[in-house]
Amino acid sequence: MYSKKRKYGSSSLQKRRDGFWIYQTYSYYGSTDGKKKPNPKYIGKVSKSVLEKMREEWDKYFDEVDYNQKKNSPFTKPPQPISIIVDKWIKENEKKYELNDISYSTLRFNRENITLFVRWYLDEYGNKQIRRVSTKEIENYRNYRRGLDLSDNTISINLRSIRTFFKWCLKEKYIEYTPFTSDIDIPSYKPKVDEEIPMGKNWKRLYDFVEKSISFTPTNTHEKQKWDWFNNNEWFKYMVWIMCNTAMRGGEVRILKWKKGKMDTTSKRKSYSYLNNDLTKICIYFKGSYGEIPIPPKLKNMFEELKKLNGKKTYVFQSPISDSYYEKSVFNKLFRRFIVGLGLVDKETQKSLYTPHSIRHSVVSDLIQKGVNIYNISKLLRHTDIRTTLNIYSHLLPSDLENTMEKIGVG
Repeated sequence: MYSKKRKYGSSSLQKRRDGFWIYQTYSYYGSTDGKKKPNPKYIGKVSKSVLEKMREEWDKYFDEVDYNQKKNSPFTKPPQPISIIVDKWIKENEKKYELNDISYSTLRFNRENITLFVRWYLDEYGNKQIRRVSTKEIENYRNYRRGLDLSDNTISINLRSIRTFFKWCLKEKYIEYTPFTSDIDIPSYKPKVDEEIPMGKNWKRLYDFVEKSISFTPTNTHEKQKWDWFNNNEWFKYMVWIMCNTAMRGGEVRILKWKKGKMDTTSKRKSYSYLNNDLTKICIYFKGSYGEIPIPPKLKNMFEELKKLNGKKTYVFQSPISDSYYEKSVFNKLFRRFIVGLGLVDKETQKSLYTPHSIRHSVVSDLIQKGVNIYNISKLLRHTDIRTTLNIYSHLLPSDLENTMEKIGVG
């Protein structure tokens, strides 16, 4: 046993027979009767230098707790390494998802983005105490991500998850103040440029191909071999066709059910979509927003036929492997193959020019060109605020400034 005087008490290190170390001290932390109580902390089998460093951290913390006891300090949890707190936050998110308090997208974004951050942080600064993370270090991470030539939208998503994590740390009293301050610049959302949206001939090529494939398959031997995979994955073909005629997101179509589920309610945060009984509309709750869109005639017959075959299943497009909806990764992989097959590729890299979400933008672009007003488009997209629609699609709106100027002052 190694004892040492703390400023407001004392501490000791005890080595077990198996070589593992235990930190021991008496503190007001966790006391309910105003008396100090034992606070043992497991350290593990570590080197002497790490052992002393950990002891120093604990001594500082308990000195702070004891000093501030009479001041009712809100900072009440012992210091812990960032890796441990991140694991706790991920588990907290997983519990919220199981309770339908957050959507799967939120769970996935939070888990992926905080994992990216903590891996980088551990390489750069080590497994420091969570309360030692600084604003400067988070800024360095932002600059690191920028240096990878990632889009502003990707970096924005990266940083927003980290900000949410530190807000949780503050609420759970692991830290006294969040290091994610307003000084950290989060890039604002930037709408897709026209080159990232299939428009004009490219949109026609995509739309016409899917439309024709719904009613027949190619007879040309070469074409048949080339598109065998496409015709053998009818679920994928139908999903793309729905997206082309509704502007639904890929995720909304993947989780589409034949009828409303028991847990499908807007009081929860879990996304869902389902068809009403007479197949006249699709009810969608996604990203915290609920909306209904009518089923166009082009899709009604398709749904009626599919219901005859698969109406007893939960999902309209149900994977035979999992008995659930198809995973995003599976759909995205086939979509890339589909776009490459159509020849819609970058000339240098030969990679797909578009993503599944590009279809949503294409539908909007097509509607704008056909003169549909932005209010109706916003309703179709189920945006809670028309300003969201304008922010994303204003660059596609026609501009007739000269005609507008002529109307000024006309009675």
